[in-house]
Amino acid sequence: MKKLFTLFAILPMIAWGQTQIMPASKFIKMTPKTDAVFLNPSPKSTTSNKTSASALGSVTIGQTEYDLQSNAAVARRIIMHPGNKLSIVWTTASDATPWPSRGSGYNHYNGTSWLQTDLLLTKNRIENQRVGWPNIGVISEGGGQKEFILAHSVSTTGLAGGFMFSKNTAIGDGAYAGSVVLDDTYPATQSPGPIWGRAAVLKNKIFMIATFSDSNSVQPKTFVKSGVKGPTVYSIYDATSKTWTVKNETLPGYDSVRYTGASGDEYAVDASDNVISYVIGGIGADLALWKSSDEGQNWTKIIIDSFNRANPIPNGSEAIINNGSVHVLVDKNDVTHVFYPILALSYDSISTKDTLRYYKTSPAINGIMHWMDKINTATNDYYPATLVGQAIDIDADGALTYQANARNVTFGGYGQSLNFSATNTVSAVVSQPSASVDDSGIIYVTYVSLVELDENTGDEENFRDIYVVYSRDNGLTWSKPLNITNTSGVEECFPSQTRVADNNLHITYQEKSDPGSFVSNGTNNPAQTCDIKYLELYTANIRAGNIGISKVENIMFSIGQNQPNPFRDNTFINIEMKQTGKVNFAVTNLLGQQVYTNNYNFGAGKQTIEFNGANLAQGIYIYTITSNGQSTSRRMIVK
Repeated sequence: MKKLFTLFAILPMIAWGQTQIMPASKFIKMTPKTDAVFLNPSPKSTTSNKTSASALGSVTIGQTEYDLQSNAAVARRIIMHPGNKLSIVWTTASDATPWPSRGSGYNHYNGTSWLQTDLLLTKNRIENQRVGWPNIGVISEGGGQKEFILAHSVSTTGLAGGFMFSKNTAIGDGAYAGSVVLDDTYPATQSPGPIWGRAAVLKNKIFMIATFSDSNSVQPKTFVKSGVKGPTVYSIYDATSKTWTVKNETLPGYDSVRYTGASGDEYAVDASDNVISYVIGGIGADLALWKSSDEGQNWTKIIIDSFNRANPIPNGSEAIINNGSVHVLVDKNDVTHVFYPILALSYDSISTKDTLRYYKTSPAINGIMHWMDKINTATNDYYPATLVGQAIDIDADGALTYQANARNVTFGGYGQSLNFSATNTVSAVVSQPSASVDDSGIIYVTYVSLVELDENTGDEENFRDIYVVYSRDNGLTWSKPLNITNTSGVEECFPSQTRVADNNLHITYQEKSDPGSFVSNGTNNPAQTCDIKYLELYTANIRAGNIGISKVENIMFSIGQNQPNPFRDNTFINIEMKQTGKVNFAVTNLLGQQVYTNNYNFGAGKQTIEFNGANLAQGIYIYTITSNGQSTSRRMIVK
């Protein structure tokens, strides 16, 4: 059963970063972006070797049976080295639940070819025990550079805590060795330890952030620190002295005054130059930044968007909040950029969890927000947060229509269904932002969105695609979204970019043939082998804006959306001609290939073009009408 949700108007700015506590978020309405641009899909490679550093395309560089790369925020799982070299990690497994073979998949591109071309090899974890959620980076040790992987340690017996800290002997070496760290601050058989880590490197120091896992029958005691149950904590490793100088500490101002608990993966970390930035968010929690310019000696806390559990949402009302899938990027000017999806929360007084019961109210409330710690000299305050990307109203009918069980990723343990009649379920239509910056300061952000009309009707779910937006002016204004993985009937999710872009964007993501996740929702989603992909895109093509649909002001004629849409046989396009002229009507697919064209001679006034799509395959097409030297394009869906 489908759910139909009407889209509303949104305020362009919704939150200001402040160093004091801010009032709770107010209800915000949202407007659809009907002029979105759809990027021509990259050609799919049939080999696991990339032939050129600048070639457009995607390749499969790994596989996994474990199809959940994060519970919320996506880690930086791809890094770029000098000489056009790349390293990528992911959570892999070659078996089913409880996935005893789960571990870190690894592949490396040496500038010419991939280290592992036999994809079966990438199913074998690099560690000697069950781990997950790997982070990768580079440190200097023993006079040379080596890569490290930090992945959390979770035994099939139920014991959870600490991180397998593995290192190789040189960049690109697939042989790793390591041991478990950060697991000695609690009784291992009583209380769980920190897992779900994120890591960044600054001046040969590793900055970690993680969350203590929930208690269970094997580890029945919940770990409490600063009054917070299962808190989010940070650690610092000095690679020069090979010591952890900070171990599992709470950040200043992270305590029971504002936090009751934490959830896995609802935080992010980045570092550049002299700055280290931690961001912590979460459903029903503050979104806050901790920033240090002295390698973690002192911290400044800024609440970007507040949510106070002590003053909950009034019964029957709604609030717009972050969903925990946060991302952070420190640019070349040491400005911290925070990206976070939003969703609506509703309050119901008959609840059993923290006096609140949340449920997703409408996909109309969706978007990736951007905030930066930069002062506007005109107001002497931080620039307000702005909307940079949304889900796309593909059929341009003023509504987002999704299947009843449409899902993005699980957040905060509350569930993920868009079926808002259920209790304790929340979700985000768009999620999983990841950002990079190039040498000229242009910022690129990828994110995942449910795709309207791209449906798996068997389990009433929608597929997801990856979109990209960019900013030329350090985050003040943003482009329209481009769909960079627009393949009908294929799920693309968990994108992660290199933090620095060159002439290309370098992205890794997970691809599968069924929407949703078997790990988090096995009832509706079958177990299957997923591909781990590497994708590169020309940044010049993205910035040019000359691919897919572009919105052009046309003073010679105007056209309407084809009706009906979607359609199988006949559809009709109304045209208002400002003067007599010849008209060309052309239809192309998303590869830019023309599939139909016809010419007409129309007089001034209202005219109609009839088009039959019976000979076309199902999918999205672009129709373009050209007359008197001007063109206008729109999209149509053949079902």
